[in-house]
Amino acid sequence: MGSFIEPITRWDEPNLLAFGVCDQPPPMIEWSIYQDPEIAHLDGYFKSVREQFKQEELLNGQTMLMGTTWYRHDIWPSFYWKQWSDCILYKIHRRVLAHIKKKNRRTQPRTAKTNQTLAFS
Repeated sequence: MGSFIEPITRWDEPNLLAFGVCDQPPPMIEWSIYQDPEIAHLDGYFKSVREQFKQEELLNGQTMLMGTTWYRHDIWPSFYWKQWSDCILYKIHRRVLAHIKKKNRRTQPRTAKTNQTLAFS
């Protein structure tokens, strides 16, 4: 399908990783007898603008990791499609955060406590 082009805009290790979105793949590719047809109804469906992952130390010594994505879309009715967009982004964030949590558990001593949670906005 393609890749997102996301240059890092801010890196405050280990607290914040922010990046913009310069380019993203189309949401779907339609079959056609024509080579690379321009499909107008896919334009503006979903446009990721910027994203970030932020880590905060909690008072109880645990860590909270939050993923946030700013996006827009121009498909009607927007209140209906916003729910689907939020759901898909939530699942993407959960997958990324689960991967980070898994890698983190392998690198920490067994006595350390970690609790990485998702805050979605």
